[in-house]
Amino acid sequence: MWSGGGTTTSTERSLTLYVTNIPSSASVADVSQVFGNDAGFCGLRAVGGGARKMAFVDYGSEIDATRAMRAHQGHKLGCADEAGGFKIDFDKDKRQKRNRAIETSWGANFCAGKGGRGTAADPAGWR
Repeated sequence: MWSGGGTTTSTERSLTLYVTNIPSSASVADVSQVFGNDAGFCGLRAVGGGARKMAFVDYGSEIDATRAMRAHQGHKLGCADEAGGFKIDFDKDKRQKRNRAIETSWGANFCAGKGGRGTAADPAGWR
């Protein structure tokens, strides 16, 4: 269990962080800028849209993901429609296809090949 930034999680550690409470006016670039320079960052996958924007942020190791969670929990982008900052937890299901992909082929190659720096994916509904 980890406690910090006014929040506590008992979710098992994962390579992937689940980020919610993203302002509706925020862009993928805004969110990616927060996580993109973290050690071990592999990529950001934005989902949802409008008032329900969420993102999955992938890291090369659980240690890097944990450090990022601690560093960015409650982060505020400064948007006018922002309330309370990011809420970050580990992705609850480590067996999901998205985590298996990182733990196997592209995690080892993509993250290491880019010095731990990946990309952000733009979904429909995000600017």
